[in-house]
Amino acid sequence: MARGARAVARRAVRTSRRVFRVGNAFNPVFLLVGLLAAVAEPLPIAAHGGRVPLSDWGAFDPPTARCQRTLLVATQRCARNAWEIRRKCRAAQYAGESCDEARTDAAVVAVRRAALDLVDVHCNERQLAELGFLGQFDVQTDVISACRSWEDLMESAVFAVAVGSGAACVRKAERALTGAAGRLFDRWSRSLRFLATHPATPEQKEVRVGGDEARAATLAARLVAELHPSCGNDATRRLSRITDLAVCVPASISVQERVICPEPICGNGLVEPGEIDDACPSE
Repeated sequence: MARGARAVARRAVRTSRRVFRVGNAFNPVFLLVGLLAAVAEPLPIAAHGGRVPLSDWGAFDPPTARCQRTLLVATQRCARNAWEIRRKCRAAQYAGESCDEARTDAAVVAVRRAALDLVDVHCNERQLAELGFLGQFDVQTDVISACRSWEDLMESAVFAVAVGSGAACVRKAERALTGAAGRLFDRWSRSLRFLATHPATPEQKEVRVGGDEARAATLAARLVAELHPSCGNDATRRLSRITDLAVCVPASISVQERVICPEPICGNGLVEPGEIDDACPSE
């Protein structure tokens, strides 16, 4: 493995420990959020009031439904944009070129700040309580944790797991995993936005969620076929796990117990939500 590839792989298997900063350093609430985001494990959901059955979730009043839609948009946008920023940096390093780490970190921080700003505009404390959160502090933690966890997951997939199978696998994984994740983000977010806004029976909700699960399985099969020629059996098997984990981003800020992030599989080379350095929290 080339020196640049080894360096990128070493960076990728470490969970991000970058301090999250916000614009107003004198605001104690934001300082607490920054400290918590910097040191907490990247769990898919924080200690809010507990998830409720999907049958009891949704059909919120219009302002609260708008808040839920905003949470989905803000978190998904943060995850996508942060990964794209990090991907460009790691790709340059993998190719033996330079990357300004400080500038990259600052750009990621700006993406996270924009996500929190969007939520702050469209969600108040009453709406967040109706959605199952304990307040702004709670939801801010979940948004940043989901955003950071996805960045870590994708970085470990492309620049640790795929690197071991060579440059062709890295190039294919960059494109294929990013595309598959984006399509699944859109699918899961669309369903959760719909359920947040429209009345539906438990049976109708289950049909909708089951359809999304079936589409994810179909996409996983397509991803395996696309990756295998470049990545081989083992790397393809591990990389296709991304299709199971794409639900973690929208699930992290939708407080119901049906659409949830899978339990992490430890030791597969991926830094999954709920892990640190590809090790389960209990290890």
